[in-house]
Amino acid sequence: MQMKKTLEKLINDTEIDHLEEGVFNKIIQNIKILVPEYTLLHYRYLQSDIKTAAEEYYKKGDYFAAVQEAFKKYKDKVIEKTNLDDLSDKSIMDKAFGINKLLSVSKKYKNKGFKFTKHTLENIESGQASLSVGMVQCCRNVINHEQIVKLKESGLFVEKDCLDFLSLLSYLFNKLNQSTKNKFR
Repeated sequence: MQMKKTLEKLINDTEIDHLEEGVFNKIIQNIKILVPEYTLLHYRYLQSDIKTAAEEYYKKGDYFAAVQEAFKKYKDKVIEKTNLDDLSDKSIMDKAFGINKLLSVSKKYKNKGFKFTKHTLENIESGQASLSVGMVQCCRNVINHEQIVKLKESGLFVEKDCLDFLSLLSYLFNKLNQSTKNKFR
């Protein structure tokens, strides 16, 4: 929104009376290429499923729904890969991710011959688990259990928070897509 206001000021302050209409239109087209509508969302380069789930709501300014829909997309993909169902969101994440859990987000690196320490690989697994559970607790639960009007008025959850959460979900989703199922005997 700030970018749009800045561009409007730039255009209004520019002496355009002497420009031909075609030249002016070309300038505007080039500005739109450089600075697309919803620039802050566009330049986050979100994972495609996350962006698709959130974009419509984000553009309407419904940041709560944008995060909720993106989280649901992530959770549904976790369920699809693990066959975990009929559990709370937190339980799904707890059972799916972590050291010796259903999914591994680090095994592919080990299998490609990279020499990481056991501690590093365990940290990657634990990090995916912690961040996934954190998304349940600080996003999904907060949005589901608090009045949206209170969240808006307090400033606890604003546009930048939405973008940050979408970026985190994008990271988690990319790791989920690269994950492999652990084989237990």
